Amino acid sequence: MSHGIEVPNEQALIRLQALFCRQRVTAVVHREADWLFTLENDRWLRTDSNWRLLARDRLRMCADDDGQWFGLPAPFDVGARFMAAVGGCSVVVVRLGLRVPDLLLELEGDHLLEVPLDSCGYEAWEAGQVGGERWIAGGGGVLWRHEP
Repeated sequence: MSHGIEVPNEQALIRLQALFCRQRVTAVVHREADWLFTLENDRWLRTDSNWRLLARDRLRMCADDDGQWFGLPAPFDVGARFMAAVGGCSVVVVRLGLRVPDLLLELEGDHLLEVPLDSCGYEAWEAGQVGGERWIAGGGGVLWRHEP
């Protein structure tokens, strides 16, 4: 199977900004092996990496926190807490890592969603729009674009 067209980060960043900027976060779901973030206008981000949400002065949560007790009366529900913190917020800035395509989405309310490339062999994240192009951050640091 072809991975699509390899695209330099500088060119991809322009397309990813068009994909995500001004789109509101509408849902996040922890599926069996990954997380699916949905945004307005049929945009989506899928990852199995240990993403994290940062506030101005601290780490709010990361994917691996889901289901942990942390001395709380109930397990930590990352999806619910994520939506309480940034549900309905728009993406205001998109950035890519300098050396590899870590994805960074700055959200309204001074939050930052970091989705790191965390494998030299496996894909860390994919993003796209239903019926549109799809982006894949490949293991080792390659960024591919698939046309519909």
